Amino acid sequence: MAPGRGDGHSGESRAAGRDATGPLGAQAPPSRASGRVSPRGGERAAPGRRGAGGGLERRSTSDSVCEILLDRILDGVYPPGERIVELEVARELGTSQAPVREALRELQGLRLVEVRPYRGARVREITDEEMRESLQVRGVLEAFAARTAGGRMDGRVAALRRALERMRAAADAADCDAFVHADVDFHREIVEAADRGALLHVWSSVGVEARIRMLLKRSGAALRPVADAHEPILEALARGDGETAAVLLADHGGGVERLAASGSD
Repeated sequence: MAPGRGDGHSGESRAAGRDATGPLGAQAPPSRASGRVSPRGGERAAPGRRGAGGGLERRSTSDSVCEILLDRILDGVYPPGERIVELEVARELGTSQAPVREALRELQGLRLVEVRPYRGARVREITDEEMRESLQVRGVLEAFAARTAGGRMDGRVAALRRALERMRAAADAADCDAFVHADVDFHREIVEAADRGALLHVWSSVGVEARIRMLLKRSGAALRPVADAHEPILEALARGDGETAAVLLADHGGGVERLAASGSD
């Protein structure tokens, strides 16, 4: 049974809409088959698939459920205010309620859902102001990372270049999900170079992938200019100029927001 609104029932049209997201098919979508980025920005394996008994294979199961619910929220299958019913999601995906509950807790940590005692989980409305604040926080953290990493980027420049080329390829293919995965890889490389565990944890908790996907999908912005905006950051880091890279990163979120705004006009 597909999850529905507050009364727990959903029509065929909503069920069909959820099937169209394709997370439970026998094969993962091509753009995600070689690895996923978690909602918190960490590397994950390919999405969970149906096992021989029809349930999700363990990857862990909660990770698979979280990605499925995240996709549905970002794609608008679960709109703001939609109730997500634990029992119904568990039945639909062929799993117990425990991994669904764990997935909802992770999405609550990302401020994508609200979970209230005896009232269940509902999708939150993410305002433009909240999106702006998230981008600003991300910029501050990444600027600090660039200054801290300084000239220690030599071994990571090639990885940054590969991530940028993946962004451009995804932009040319109009593949927003693949674009965001490459974008997250680019920025995570910089944060990891700072070699500060607490910094990486806080940066991940901002929900980088979810926020960027939401911004780009809302706006319908052209992806190639967003990709190209990473080139000056890469050039600065390649020459060991952490200070210039920090200044660029501090404003990067605002620049993406401006590009997204121009794309929605």
